[in-house]
Amino acid sequence: MIWKPTSLFLRSEFIFWREHSVIEDIGDAVVIVTTSNPYWRWGNLIVLKKPPRKEDVDRWRILYEKKIAPNQAEPNRLIIWNIESIDVSALESYIEDGLIFSKADVLLLGALKRSSSHNAQVDIREIAHDGDEWNEVLEINIEGFGTGDSTYRDFAERKIALLRSLVLERAGRWYGAYADGEFAGSLGIFAGDGLCRFQEVAVRPKYQRQGIASTLVYHAAAKAREEYPNNPQIIVADPNGGAINVYRQIGFEKHSESH
Repeated sequence: MIWKPTSLFLRSEFIFWREHSVIEDIGDAVVIVTTSNPYWRWGNLIVLKKPPRKEDVDRWRILYEKKIAPNQAEPNRLIIWNIESIDVSALESYIEDGLIFSKADVLLLGALKRSSSHNAQVDIREIAHDGDEWNEVLEINIEGFGTGDSTYRDFAERKIALLRSLVLERAGRWYGAYADGEFAGSLGIFAGDGLCRFQEVAVRPKYQRQGIASTLVYHAAAKAREEYPNNPQIIVADPNGGAINVYRQIGFEKHSESH
């Protein structure tokens, strides 16, 4: 049996890991390896069941080098853990070992509402797994999230293919937004373990700040509430990014943090 974390964020991540990753429970941690996407840092990592301890710095580095690094296109050591905060002295030890501490806000949908920027002129359509729009989904993702790194396309092609396969398996749905007849944005929402998790909310740069993202998320959330009325809906956002304000306007509220 796969370990079930108490963190809503980690529970929602297992929706994707269970389908396409090798999951190895070693007792106090879970090793995730996704051989189909060596560029996906969130698919090749160590998940700790408790916050990392100072005395385990060497242990987790050695485990990474043995289990994960051989599968990665480029070295990217990632450790995440379940809910509790890390001890300050332990944090300093991991930073000294070359890691960077970061966190994101895990948002939970409360009362769903249309934002003030809701764009009623946008045409929202569901995209089937065999639809012609998937290349557009990929290109919008690269336009919105690409880092300029030559490997980003390699990562995105594999990640979108993974999500598309989940749509085929009826584990999720994908929606596209059309503005003036042009494919302007898209997102996915996936169900598992009693949760719904948003993925890859992206809008073409030329169509940003026109209410397309908020309209897309609102539409997908409303449909998911009909299909999974008892499933909490989760979206993860950079606390310092602009997107988090869009999600708050629709009814998302901070539930916890991911570390």
